[in-house]
Amino acid sequence: MRGRRCRRRFIAESGDVEAQFYLVYMYANGNEVPQNDKTAVKWWTKAAEQGEAKAQTSLGNMYRYGTGVLSSNVKAYMCYNLRAFNGDENASKNKDIISKRMTNEQIEKAQELSDACLAKDYKAC
Repeated sequence: MRGRRCRRRFIAESGDVEAQFYLVYMYANGNEVPQNDKTAVKWWTKAAEQGEAKAQTSLGNMYRYGTGVLSSNVKAYMCYNLRAFNGDENASKNKDIISKRMTNEQIEKAQELSDACLAKDYKAC
């Protein structure tokens, strides 16, 4: 089993989004590995940085609820905004919900972060 896990990790490290998703679910649910939300965030981030829309929403949820990371409405909004940019209505709804708990300055900061992220083709967001 360990060898298969190492191969999946190697493939995920190479940038394969499907392998990254597999590792997220392993760590988020404790399948074959100890459950670890911080490691799940790492793999969601790698997938989101490739423009993977589902990963952007999931990462937004992690920031929204403080799962594996410090809770951040600004980063959650940024992630939802990226997904909304790609036409997802649920992301727009999540963005609207979270914006009600944010100041105008925080919303502006989140918008700047998502604009910068788009300009960098999702890298290092």
